[in-house]
Amino acid sequence: MMLLAGAFTSQPYISPREANRIKAVVTILPQAEFVEKVGGERVQVTIMVPPGASPHTYEPTPRS
Repeated sequence: MMLLAGAFTSQPYISPREANRIKAVVTILPQAEFVEKVGGERVQVTIMVPPGASPHTYEPTPRS
């Protein structure tokens, strides 16, 4: 019964390889490139400032 309950959860499947990656959040693209070069496939990098936005005037929202 436990197996069936787990099959209907809304959680997306995350492979073991991706689950073991270190999650890093940076503010701008050059920082992301640096972290990716250092961490390689061991990191998953998220950039806060979207493309085209100025890092000087960008104001993150609680959702971002």
